[in-house]
Amino acid sequence: MDQSYDPSRRACLRRVSALAVPPAWAGCGGGGSAPASEPWAPIAMTDGDPQPVVVASANGRALSLAIDCGADGTVLDLAAARALGLTLSADTVPGSGGAGDNGEIRWAVLDRLAVGAAQKRRERIYVMAFPKEFIWDGVLGADFLRDFGMLLDFQQRQVVLAPAGQLVAPEGSVRLPLQELPSGKLLVEASVAGVDGWMSLDSGAGNALTLFRPAVDRLDLRNRWAPTVRMTTGVTTGGPSFADVARADMFELGPFRLERPIVELSLASAGLFASSAWLGNIGCEVLRRFTVGIDISARSLWLLPNDRYASAFRGPMAGMTYRDTGLALQVIEVLPAGPADAAGVRLGDRLDAVNGQALGTGRSAVLRSALRGEPGDAVRLKTQSGESRLVLRELV
Repeated sequence: MDQSYDPSRRACLRRVSALAVPPAWAGCGGGGSAPASEPWAPIAMTDGDPQPVVVASANGRALSLAIDCGADGTVLDLAAARALGLTLSADTVPGSGGAGDNGEIRWAVLDRLAVGAAQKRRERIYVMAFPKEFIWDGVLGADFLRDFGMLLDFQQRQVVLAPAGQLVAPEGSVRLPLQELPSGKLLVEASVAGVDGWMSLDSGAGNALTLFRPAVDRLDLRNRWAPTVRMTTGVTTGGPSFADVARADMFELGPFRLERPIVELSLASAGLFASSAWLGNIGCEVLRRFTVGIDISARSLWLLPNDRYASAFRGPMAGMTYRDTGLALQVIEVLPAGPADAAGVRLGDRLDAVNGQALGTGRSAVLRSALRGEPGDAVRLKTQSGESRLVLRELV
């Protein structure tokens, strides 16, 4: 598999004629950045399956925050906000997730938000009840990146922050123009199997690529890229997302060429994935193949391939989808003739254990890890009906 990149290739692709702006989060940010007389020390980053996660300090309390450049604002889970004793606004603000409108969103003010040496004071943040599948206390959104440049080093598992305009890109990295919309969305130009257009950066998305429904329908991509598998592909703050999952022959981002990525052709009728504003979304399964530098004030995205760059993209392999109900992990979808179906897993089953490890609410990461093995791996599942043996195989 040749996934090399050609630095001589054109850095910018054909521009789309117009960009509509989807509804933005209401509100504004707080205080700015602290000055730095010398480079700030790197901050440890953990793999949030696969989103980057850092430990931040909110009003002096440690919180785990996923770095989500696809979120217009910094958001805390309702439970975390309550633990901090924050006073929530009486009014709600509008907002939508990938697959639909979010639930009730309120705002609050943090006296101090710090990530390493980067600090913001009197910061307005947003509060909502996260899906149970989200394993962090909140997300650090694009509003934070307006004041601080950020370097995500997925290979070394560390984040480097700098005051806006002062981020130093790694030697050998390639700069791509970055566009910020009034909503806060960050866009770059890219090409998927010869389809060119603007795509948003979304380090909070766990998949590789999502193409939004209007573009998919207009370009007849479901037929052009058949065969596809129609399935529930994940959970957003706007609810479960549904898509036809396919493989494209190539994804091109500036001079970089990634072969046979997994692409979700969205079926959303609401939310961001139903927007005609731009082509689609670039998720963390693409971004984690690079060291990624983002400096909004310099309108720059820097990319440097890492050891994951040439690794194959894994498609769905279990043939089932589950949700954390708050009481248990429950199967909500079984694909006909898929691995789960062949193993005897049935719709509505409660998942009690995987490979001898107990499951339950808050334990979805254990199951996700087990189901992301290699094709041919056997996974032992225990449900309320008994034990079964699920053999993983790629469905696209």
